[in-house]
Amino acid sequence: MALTRLVEQSVASNTGRGLYHLSPSGETMRDEVRKWRHLDELAKPWSGAWIGVFDASVPRSDSRGAATS
Repeated sequence: MALTRLVEQSVASNTGRGLYHLSPSGETMRDEVRKWRHLDELAKPWSGAWIGVFDASVPRSDSRGAATS
């Protein structure tokens, strides 16, 4: 299902039965995923201050039909 969505968003391409690769527009995602291998190097000590995450641009969906935020 996730790969189907990536293909629909032109992030990945289906090159054959069960074969996928990232499209040129997926290069940014590839770079971010590669950083996951070295997360311990990117981490910094937490100062104890609050942090917030603004995710209003993240699409919401609920296949069960319940209300979404």
